[in-house]
Amino acid sequence: MTRSEAARTTVLDDAKFLQPDEAARLRDHLEDEIAAAFARGGNLRLRNAVLGQVLLGTGLRISEAVALRCGDLVLDGPRRMVRVRHGKGDKSRDVTIGADLRNLLRRYLGASATRQDDDEVDAPLFPAGAGTRCMSRISGWRVWKAYLRALGLDAEGRGCHAARHTRATLLYAATRDLRLVGRELGHSDMRTTAIYADVLAEDRAAAADAIDDRLRAVSTTPNQRTTRMKRKLGRPKQTYGQEAGK
Repeated sequence: MTRSEAARTTVLDDAKFLQPDEAARLRDHLEDEIAAAFARGGNLRLRNAVLGQVLLGTGLRISEAVALRCGDLVLDGPRRMVRVRHGKGDKSRDVTIGADLRNLLRRYLGASATRQDDDEVDAPLFPAGAGTRCMSRISGWRVWKAYLRALGLDAEGRGCHAARHTRATLLYAATRDLRLVGRELGHSDMRTTAIYADVLAEDRAAAADAIDDRLRAVSTTPNQRTTRMKRKLGRPKQTYGQEAGK
């Protein structure tokens, strides 16, 4: 089976992404962690919680998130985004972020040792310890899984890619725009993005309701149906000969 064929047959079940209430719980927990890190200090605690928020708020692959540099953030002006330099297939893209994440990243840059100075735009956004290297993908994966376990949300199949699937389902639910979702995720094949249109139960229910509404709209009114039935019942039966004699 080719990769494109696999994309068409992939099914995204509920175990592979967070439901909206679960995502909200995780976000609240990360906000508490960030508040505690700002209040009591602790660069690693702050770094890890901000990484969790970036994963939830961008849908980046873990390899893309841990490779971010300070200069990859565009936080001022009308456009607010994260620039992925080397995504899958070595492709670059811009990913739009919300105002909450933009404000958090501003605070993070100002409070951490990683600052967006002119001579430090290439500094890692999520450094490995106090060094100048980016944290590893494995370290990022362990951070993510630890947060899920802390909230009882850890399940098989919910690695860091669950954050990506969660972002995609929420973005599609908010916009119903698969092209937008595919662009933000960096998909080269829209058939890959199409799986996110299949996981929302409310879409299926809404489609069923829409059919009912359409049928009601084109059907006759109850009074018309009653009148028509009375006329049919009150009409005398005709024999074949009577009909033929007409």
